[in-house]
Amino acid sequence: MATMPGTRIARFRDIRAACPLCGSTTLSHEFNLNFYATGLSWDRCKSCSLVFQNPQLSTQGLRGLYKASSYFGGSALSAYDDYVANDPGRIAQSYRRLDLIRSRTGISGGALLDIGSASGFFGYAAKQRGFDVTCVEPDDAMCAVGRSKYDLDMRTDTLETFDPKGRLYDIVTLWGTDSHFENALEGFRKINSMLKPSGILAMNYQNFDHPIRVVFPGIKQSFSASYNLSAKSMKMLMDKSGFAIRWSRTEWQQATLGHIAHITKIRIPQRMKEIQVRVYAISFNVVLAERK
Repeated sequence: MATMPGTRIARFRDIRAACPLCGSTTLSHEFNLNFYATGLSWDRCKSCSLVFQNPQLSTQGLRGLYKASSYFGGSALSAYDDYVANDPGRIAQSYRRLDLIRSRTGISGGALLDIGSASGFFGYAAKQRGFDVTCVEPDDAMCAVGRSKYDLDMRTDTLETFDPKGRLYDIVTLWGTDSHFENALEGFRKINSMLKPSGILAMNYQNFDHPIRVVFPGIKQSFSASYNLSAKSMKMLMDKSGFAIRWSRTEWQQATLGHIAHITKIRIPQRMKEIQVRVYAISFNVVLAERK
């Protein structure tokens, strides 16, 4: 895309006067971000602690910033240097996540819907383990990778517009997609509606109120984070969307030093960026929740 960083391309929804999760009107300003000459702002709900973009980027505005920044790699403002190049590490982590799901829920097969699939790394691991996998990912290029490299059923779509055509799933998964729905409550209610009775939601989220943000305040301050969850707002979100949290813990994650540096907003030498490490991600939690 030829848009230059000095060109304003984003469009916004109306400013919210109330929290989209609990409805409280007691809000305070949390932080600002300037991205591609676009001023972005987030508010905090003093009642449930949800931090949400306000005003929120419109669907068109959000897609414009994804494309302008070459989110999955290719520009200085990309979230990743080369997303697909690091899939082997993500696939290895996906097998560990599948082992965790099986050990805690007994689910080792069935219909699985993966939302925000990126290249399809988790879908690939689940398919190898025998799941009937459907992947939903809005990025055309990532969907093409999932189809050609991993032979997956990749739907170029978003959660909001995806039509399961009445199909119900044994498990819905989302990894690194906790902050990217247009409306958190509506999104998770839709996920609930696509699960079989006692179906399982498996996901991870970053606790925006974790003390680590004192050291690394830039964590999860991204144009693409429509909202940020804390332990308090996560519990309320699950309750309001019809889920009961059955198990949660801090997650060991496999990532490149480059991605860790990007998340924490610190600079490291280029030669170190592709080094793979496993880290105890103290502010990131895995959650297994059951449909009530």
